[in-house]
Amino acid sequence: MVTFIVVGLSFSVEIEQVVKEFLKLLGLEKIKEAEELIVGEARVRENEVARHFVENRAKLNEGGLYAGALHCFEAARKIVRSEDLRGMIDQCLAMTHNNFAVLLENKKKYEEAENHYTEALRINPQFAEAHNNYANMLKIMKRYKEAENHTKRSSK
Repeated sequence: MVTFIVVGLSFSVEIEQVVKEFLKLLGLEKIKEAEELIVGEARVRENEVARHFVENRAKLNEGGLYAGALHCFEAARKIVRSEDLRGMIDQCLAMTHNNFAVLLENKKKYEEAENHYTEALRINPQFAEAHNNYANMLKIMKRYKEAENHTKRSSK
């Protein structure tokens, strides 16, 4: 088995192949099969698999593929047992929901954007940037009272 070092993390070719298969299944919209593949693999090496997902999420985020990034985080979150790693995954998941919401808002898909803002804030209730972004969208939607509440929370 060949091992690589990427951004200070080691992973095997075997894990990389599993993650590629996961991403392929996602592309085919076979979400349940993708999750089953990862959960089964992760029972043995959960932290290694989760770290690889976090790395792939970054690549997907940079390319604007937020839905894929969300699936990577959700899969990583389901398999990791380390509380420290879970906390990092949760923060990244909240940021990805916020970024996806901004993209959807720019496309005037307000209902979908709202779902992602609220999920980001469920994961991290203190996420000032998400409160601010959500407040701005609520103003566009003429929901001023709600917007005011989120504006206040964004400045805390």
